[in-house]
Amino acid sequence: MIPFRKLISQVNSISTPIGGISWEADKNEREVAQSVIFLLEDRRFLYSPFEYEDYGWVVDSVLELRKQLSESLADDSMSDASVLEFSIVSMRAACRAFLSKISQGQDRPMEIGLGAILALGELRAQLGAAILQISVAYQIDLPDELEGILPPQAHLGSLKCDRAHSS
Repeated sequence: MIPFRKLISQVNSISTPIGGISWEADKNEREVAQSVIFLLEDRRFLYSPFEYEDYGWVVDSVLELRKQLSESLADDSMSDASVLEFSIVSMRAACRAFLSKISQGQDRPMEIGLGAILALGELRAQLGAAILQISVAYQIDLPDELEGILPPQAHLGSLKCDRAHSS
């Protein structure tokens, strides 16, 4: 048995002897949110140890991420002032801030040093907060790779349970 909603979502045209009509099926907002999480899961700079990063590649990856997040904002299935829209806008702002800090007005990114490591840490923290908001709002399971950049409060639920059992 094929559920009606799944079937209807795959129909994109109707033809009759008199004429026809076609359309593109809209993705729902949760699917857009899932695609954003999928996009972020593939960004190694979010979870790879700092010392393994090549900052030229990091900058390229952040630029590409910002571009893809902008494209996600253009999706018609996203409602105005939604958690997803707010999260994507904040992630784009975090990418811009990182790029500003890392370049410091130079043509090339600065060398790996404390400033670069701090800028990458800030970017990870800001994206982690947005990822958590998306995950909670749209009930999306997160890949293990992204767990390390989630804010500390994301892990408090398990700590509270452990305390309750130890009392």
